[in-house]
Amino acid sequence: MAITTKEEVKSYLGITVSSNDDKIEKLIPLYEELYLEIRNAPFELDTDDTTIYPTGSDITIAEMIGYKLSQGDNYNTIVSEQVGNYRWSSYVKNYKYGFPASIINQIKVYTRGV
Repeated sequence: MAITTKEEVKSYLGITVSSNDDKIEKLIPLYEELYLEIRNAPFELDTDDTTIYPTGSDITIAEMIGYKLSQGDNYNTIVSEQVGNYRWSSYVKNYKYGFPASIINQIKVYTRGV
């Protein structure tokens, strides 16, 4: 069982069309893997070896997918400005793993001891 479903993501994001269904289905396992990488610890299992996902993890994944869908094919996290011949650019500091920090900061990170 995945962390969330296409139907749950669409419901949370208020998506009523099916034009992004394939993309949503492909992003769920990809972002679940990223969630685990950021978390730095496996999900817990109950006595039947069923995965216990952290509370709100489905919302975090939905928000990651919503952000990705809103960006389209734009992967640019650089802010730039040009006035006449002067041009300035900088990486946005409020991004982590390509997502707004407000989304990624919802993931509880574990530190493993040696």
